[in-house]
Parts: sequence; C-alpha cells; structure tokens
Amino acid sequence: MTPKDKPKGQNLLTSAAYARHRAAHDLPGTTRPAVSQALRTGRISYEANSSLIDPVKADADWLANTELNALGASQDSDYLRSRAKREFHEAEISQIKAQTLRGKLIDVDTVRKVLFAAGRAFRAALEDVTNQLSPDLAAESDIGRTERILKTRFDRLLNEMTARIEKQDESLFAASAPPD
Repeated sequence: MTPKDKPKGQNLLTSAAYARHRAAHDLPGTTRPAVSQALRTGRISYEANSSLIDPVKADADWLANTELNALGASQDSDYLRSRAKREFHEAEISQIKAQTLRGKLIDVDTVRKVLFAAGRAFRAALEDVTNQLSPDLAAESDIGRTERILKTRFDRLLNEMTARIEKQDESLFAASAPPD
C-alpha cells in the first residue's frame, strides 16, 4: 500500500514509527523490538495486506490484549496461590491425623475433661483430709507429731491422686484414638 492508496484520515506507520508514536504518547512498548514482539504474539497486528500499523487500532488492541493477559495471569496466580494454600493445609491435616494415630496428639476437649475431673477429685480429696484429720490435729499439742500426721496423710493423698491420674491418662489415650 502506498501513501496514495491510504484512505483519507488513516495514518499507517512502520514498526519503528509506531514505536516512536508510543513513546510520544507516554505508552509502554516504545522500542522497535517491543513492537515486533507485540506483532509476533498477536497483541497488535498489521493492517490487512500491508506491513504497516494503524496506530489508533493498535493502541486499542495493545491495551485490550495486555489487560486480558494481565487478567489471565492474575487469575492463574490466584488459582495457584489458592491451590498451594489448600495443599499446605491438606498436608497439615494429614500430619495431625498421623500424629493422632501414633498417640502423639490428643483432642483438646478430652484433655480438658480429664484435667477437670482430676482437679475436682483432688479438691474433694483435700476436703476429706481436713475433715478426717481435724479431730486428731485438734487433740495434738506436739508440733512435730502434727507435721508427721499431715505429711503422712498428704503423701498418701498425692500417691492416690497420681495413681488416679495415671488411670485417667490411659483412658485419655483410649478416648482420643480415632475409630478404625
């Protein structure tokens, strides 16, 4: 197409001239290689039956195709980020299940119930000790004897509570084991 053949109002440009046009309008893609790449990738195109570029149409195509590519890349990166996040959490869940099966993890609600029961039992046992020992201690005037009575009874109480907690510890693991 020669300049005589151009329809009126249509200003077609070479690749180099189109790069200068983009630079003059503060648009990206201001080098001839950038314009060549845009042509090669289909971001913009030559006019039909010509090796010249319509700058108005090419600017609009460049913008539209760049936005579509950016949108696609954004959607791809969102998808990949979501997928990586999902896979990370699935791996964590698998680790938790494996540790639970090995007896390394216990359900927190089960632990709370067992500890509450142990604390309640310990409190009741301490109240019983005061009721049981009050008459003996009131009648005792020797401080050394009073200390031995208290120490003996508290040692027995602590041993009983330790045994009780060990039994609950076994039931805790049995209660938290996942079903087969």
